[in-house]
Amino acid sequence: MFTHKKANLFSITVIFAFLSIIAGACGGGGDGEAEEEMYPTTDTMETAPPVAEEILIIDTSFNPDSLRIVEGRQVTWVNNDSIPHTVTSGYPDSQTDMFDSGELETHDSFSHFFNSAGVYRYYCKYHPELMTGVIVVLDRSGTY
Repeated sequence: MFTHKKANLFSITVIFAFLSIIAGACGGGGDGEAEEEMYPTTDTMETAPPVAEEILIIDTSFNPDSLRIVEGRQVTWVNNDSIPHTVTSGYPDSQTDMFDSGELETHDSFSHFFNSAGVYRYYCKYHPELMTGVIVVLDRSGTY
């Protein structure tokens, strides 16, 4: 006779077998190399090359117009529009000296490394009412 105890034992056995299969498919039980690659240590994170982020300039806009990154990363703006633009730090009425791409013709690009946490605003000198953006740079602990 099939009792509730046998049904519960059968269910637990099926669940255990399923979880064992999933764990094996995810790389469990290997020599540890896969785990090291998936979960880099602090040492490897600090020596890894900075990751680049890209902002496209198209249809008289920055896309995306806001970006959140970790300090030490490079941002590259690429002008895919048919007219010239600039990438200039600050606000239209108060430019900062942090970066200025100069005129970017179609397919030109400009890159800047953000090495300190903070909020960095930028705009296009030719279209200041239409084209503004912001980069939020977080420190390694996730704050700015």
